[in-house]
Formats: sequence, C-alpha cells, structure tokens
Amino acid sequence: MKSLTLSILILFIISFQPLQVSAQKYYGKDDFRFLKKEYENLTPGVEFVLIKNKQEYDRVRKEHLGVQWDTISAFAYWNPKKGTCKIYIKDPSWKYEPELIGHEVAHCIWGRFHNGRKGMKP
Repeated sequence: MKSLTLSILILFIISFQPLQVSAQKYYGKDDFRFLKKEYENLTPGVEFVLIKNKQEYDRVRKEHLGVQWDTISAFAYWNPKKGTCKIYIKDPSWKYEPELIGHEVAHCIWGRFHNGRKGMKP
C-alpha cells in the first residue's frame, strides 16, 4: 500500500503544472502592473544616482522629466548605445523606499513595462 501511495504521490508531483497567473491582473507593492516587455536585457550596466533631499529631487526630476510626472518617486534612463541604465533614487537617510529600487531595475531589464500611467493603480 505504501508503494502505491508513493507512486500516486510521485505521479501527482510530476504531472503538477504551476498556475500561470497573468501579472497584468495584479499590482505590485509599487502600485503598478507589469503589462509588457519592451525588451529583455538580463545584463544591464546599472548606475545609481542618489538624491539627497526634496529640493534636489524636484530639480533633477523637472530637469529630466518636466512637470508632467510630478508625483513619481524614482525614475530610470536606459541608454541603448551604451547599454547602461541610470537609476535616480532617494537617499534612504532622507526617504527610504526600497520597493522603488526594484521597480526601476525592472525598467532596466524590461523597458517601459507598465506603459506609463496605464499600468498605475487607480
């Protein structure tokens, strides 16, 4: 009987297929959905720019993004010619937002995966 139970258990494990959950339906802790891969680069050169305070952040954000993205907390720039990605994040001694680091690294790997505001949580 133990042999039969073990055989059934092994058969169940071998035939088990994990559920394929669409990332498009669920929001991450950053309040965005993953909509599509613009590209896939698993070895991007990454540079971090640490922003020290709100005044510096507002200046850098406006310089790179203008005023239309005034509510974002971090951002990244992909340079396809150099193969590098520059990530602008807040200094944790000012504002600690580790989930945003992962979000921006995802941009370096998959590009504009949330398609601007389209992937934002309402």
